[in-house]
Amino acid sequence: MKKVVALCLALITCFSCLVACQPEEKGEELLIIGESCTVLYDVEMVTEAEAKSFANAIKKKTGVEPKLVSSKSFIGGVRASEGTIILGCPDYQIAKDAIGALRNRDYVCGVYGGRYLVGGPSADATAKAMTHFKNEILEGVGEDKTLTVNSLNNYRFNGEYRLDALTIGGVSIREFSICISQKPSASEQRTALILQRQIRTRTGYTLPILQGEAATTAGQFRLGALCETAKATAPHSYALTIKAAVVEMTAESLYGYVALQDVLTSKLFASKESTLALNDDTAYSGDGAKHVKGTLQSDGDVRMLYHNIWGSADGDYTQRAGMLVELYAEYLPDIIGLQEFSPHMRTLMVPALQALGYAEVPVSRNETFYGSESYTRTPLFYRTETVELLEAGYNCLAVMNYGKYPELLGGFSASEVRSAAVADRSKAVTWGIFRTKQGGKLFLAGSTHLWWMDGAVHDIARTVQMQEMRNLVTEAAASFLSAKGLSGTMPIYIGGDFNTRTIRDSYHSMGRETPFDAIHTYLPVNARPKDCTTHEYPTYNADTGLWEQAGQPWESYNYALDYVFANREAKDTYTVLRLEMLYEEYAFAGSDHSPIFADLDLGAAVPALPAQ
Repeated sequence: MKKVVALCLALITCFSCLVACQPEEKGEELLIIGESCTVLYDVEMVTEAEAKSFANAIKKKTGVEPKLVSSKSFIGGVRASEGTIILGCPDYQIAKDAIGALRNRDYVCGVYGGRYLVGGPSADATAKAMTHFKNEILEGVGEDKTLTVNSLNNYRFNGEYRLDALTIGGVSIREFSICISQKPSASEQRTALILQRQIRTRTGYTLPILQGEAATTAGQFRLGALCETAKATAPHSYALTIKAAVVEMTAESLYGYVALQDVLTSKLFASKESTLALNDDTAYSGDGAKHVKGTLQSDGDVRMLYHNIWGSADGDYTQRAGMLVELYAEYLPDIIGLQEFSPHMRTLMVPALQALGYAEVPVSRNETFYGSESYTRTPLFYRTETVELLEAGYNCLAVMNYGKYPELLGGFSASEVRSAAVADRSKAVTWGIFRTKQGGKLFLAGSTHLWWMDGAVHDIARTVQMQEMRNLVTEAAASFLSAKGLSGTMPIYIGGDFNTRTIRDSYHSMGRETPFDAIHTYLPVNARPKDCTTHEYPTYNADTGLWEQAGQPWESYNYALDYVFANREAKDTYTVLRLEMLYEEYAFAGSDHSPIFADLDLGAAVPALPAQ
């Protein structure tokens, strides 16, 4: 027994000697605050104010005022000398390498390649890293007011996530990318962004979205045209399939994509466990018919759709423009009248509408256009397959002679009314006289946007604009029939944003003098729209890249701003089959107005002009 104890003691002694002889791990030491200090901050992660606050914390603790350098200061690659404190992830390889392995709520404070990195993959994570540095790392400042750090003390914060691990076909989600076509539809783009958001929320990893070709990464999400096995052929259908480490997703319409997005947000990644493994037996299919809110197919002679598309310059124009065109494509109106058609939206939407078979009503150059623009912001488009344009016109109502109608000025002078309403030259009417290709029925359709402000003088401006507009189009219709030797009364439909309400005199003035009626009043009360045409503005979420809106119309239809008015004289020559407003996702997320459309059955009494 004594021999065993002695042997054990000897072994312990030898082990102690071996441990004592091991070289001590020193790590990489780095002086980051000495006689001077340099702080490089990424302008996409850190604001100037945040960078200055960070520098002030260093100065307060050490007396050294850091030199602040922003990532935008460099032409070409970002440079940082040894000992620089880097905030965020500028275009600098050392920072990229360190942060590339982090999930979106993680952050680091530590020595990497001779520099000191403070940051994470997002602005929020970087802000928390900066707070950690100020509260903890600065406590290491020595009596000489310098700060030397060591890589052995690097700090990493790991956030909490719904899924600690997600694999598809045995491949970790961090090895995946999202692949969409070179020219994706708005639905494909939104699906890719929603997928990206779901994965980031549940796992912390932000997958790249690649356009144009399949990725070379270990795992792939393929959307739309890039799908090889997933098929969706029925109306509004969708399909999601998994084969090994490839997930394919496609849909037949925007409604199919909305339903597919529901699968991504509520089903595909749902798990009560902290880990989830998806494989080939995971598949989803179905249709999005429940998301259709209006009557898709017209059963009349003509369908007209009017929409104020909100000409704002905020956020991602392309996505909003794409959503609107996709929405119109589902309802396929014969006439589309738009308002607030800004130059950038024009650039994006006109080619897309042309691809659907629409042409724009041409308007001649007119100095009264909006500013120096040579086109109207109240355009009118027509579907060349179903209707033919015979004559067209445009009139800027903002700069009209208000003195032409002294009986409508209500005690104000013509100059006072003009001064009140002249600021926005987008207030106009664009009109066209059309012939249906089936039956040769004639009608005039116009797109208008009227003055908008509250107050007596502003409502009078609208009243005068309405009278001028009614006189112009009524004259145009009568003149055309006379020139063609035709009798009868041509139906005239003026739709758009009238910026008036049923409680205002301007609304009721449409029924006087040259009388026009809002055609929803031609429908039974229970068949009229119940809600307002306007709702909250959509908001662009820069973090997700998505246009969003909760989808709630304002109050009641009495406070609508958008209408279709028609000449009362032609009332008995046609039937209003329906008038509907679209309350669905793309309408809410695309503008602060919902589209309004009417289906019309043109009767035998409507003047006709057979094709020559």
